[in-house]
Amino acid sequence: MRIGVLGGTFDPIHNGHISMAKHILHEFKLDKVLIMVASVPPHKDRPVTRGELRFEMASTACSAYGECIEPCGLELKRYGKSYTSDTLRELRAMYPADDIYYIVGSDMLENIPFWHEPDVILKLCTIICVRRGRKFDDELSAQTLRREYDARVCFSGMERVDISSTMIRERVFNAEPIRALVPRGIESIIYENALYMPESIKIMCDKLKASLSPKRFRHSAGASLEAVELAAKYGVDAKLARVAGLLHDCARYDIAKQLETAERAGIDATTALEKPEGLLHSAIGAFVAKTEYGIDDARILDAISAHTAGCINMTPLQKIVYLADKLEPSRDYEGVDFLRSKAAEGLDAGVVAAMSHCIDYITKSGRPLDKSILHAREYIIQKANGGNALDAKTKEQVLGICKVLYNKKAEDISAIYVADKTIIAEWFVICSGRSVPQVKALCEELDEKYPEMGLDLRRKEGYAEGRWIVMDFGNILVHIFHPDERKYYNMERLWIDSPESIIDYSRIADAEEDKKQ
Repeated sequence: MRIGVLGGTFDPIHNGHISMAKHILHEFKLDKVLIMVASVPPHKDRPVTRGELRFEMASTACSAYGECIEPCGLELKRYGKSYTSDTLRELRAMYPADDIYYIVGSDMLENIPFWHEPDVILKLCTIICVRRGRKFDDELSAQTLRREYDARVCFSGMERVDISSTMIRERVFNAEPIRALVPRGIESIIYENALYMPESIKIMCDKLKASLSPKRFRHSAGASLEAVELAAKYGVDAKLARVAGLLHDCARYDIAKQLETAERAGIDATTALEKPEGLLHSAIGAFVAKTEYGIDDARILDAISAHTAGCINMTPLQKIVYLADKLEPSRDYEGVDFLRSKAAEGLDAGVVAAMSHCIDYITKSGRPLDKSILHAREYIIQKANGGNALDAKTKEQVLGICKVLYNKKAEDISAIYVADKTIIAEWFVICSGRSVPQVKALCEELDEKYPEMGLDLRRKEGYAEGRWIVMDFGNILVHIFHPDERKYYNMERLWIDSPESIIDYSRIADAEEDKKQ
């Protein structure tokens, strides 16, 4: 039998390693190539990933090739530094009648005389060298080995593959995609173990592992890597996507803990219990990410909030995390490959397809459907078709909100169009109550009436104090102020740049009332 040995740290293994093993297997008519995972390489001066994880990655990479390309943990079983001469002695004892070929690059060929026991190495095997460019004089190195050690040296005709483990580690650290550079399954191992990541990500992963089930954590790590891939494809900040994908399920506790967390987040028990099954964790996820993981970037928090049902006027990051949750590598439900193909066509195409699949699944199962997903899907479709009908509907909803507030005696009601100035909403509705009790009463009235207008309340802040309450309906933000706060923050000054951008609802409604009289 003719056995090739490709040794290395494999931290991590990548497509270049596998391409080399496959090429040499066929070029030299070998029966198998062993991927020899080093224990503590003598020449490495940086920390090396634990041997069992590097061996797991090697095993995963080799799994598609049967006995032709196999991982070998011989060196990992030895203590201390890993010397090639010791490995070849053990292999010779295991395969006494077989031919052993040790595969090296040009840099290693040049340095073999300086390795531990080079005479033993060159006696026990034939060297196969894969050339690495013109800066190495491979022929001179081979001649030296043949002259000094009677070595058997031959050269592969394989062209250099421009991938390195260093490149992979740097890309992972910087939240750059690696899917095209590593064998299938390797990126999942890297993300599940936070390998090569910044320290802040490693800390998040450790905390997440302690609070979620193993299956839920694997899903979260998968969503993180999928978010990075999608973000790179669609020009979104991949570092934000990595964190949002990782933490999107950070509040996926048992229902008792979710309700307790909802109470801390200011969501009353009735509202929490009214959430369809599986959606409460999304509503409280941003709160958990902020208070327990120290995330204060509103873009990440909004993406976490919208990952289950979406929202109207979704940002690109929200769409990325929504899709990553549905498409990460461990997802294998019926139809997921079709959804992946739609996501490859375009971000909106992927989100609409995923939402349609989700709506169909929930409807068929007989479970209650959160209308947010219907509104979110409709918004994307309408925008793709020019958005005129949707803009008219949104304006109708804005006027409906203003009417509810006017009938409850709110003062100085105005609606400001802000879609051309911010991505957080399309409209602001601003009004005042004369006192804290009235500010709360206005909020309570809108709380009761908004479902009739086809709206979905994503979050509500400031009710306890009653000085400035914000009600977030996705594309419409309602600000209910106490007069003192209204005067102090003066939002109209910040957001109004032309008379056409504001609807002075109180003035218009008062004029209509005067006509009736």
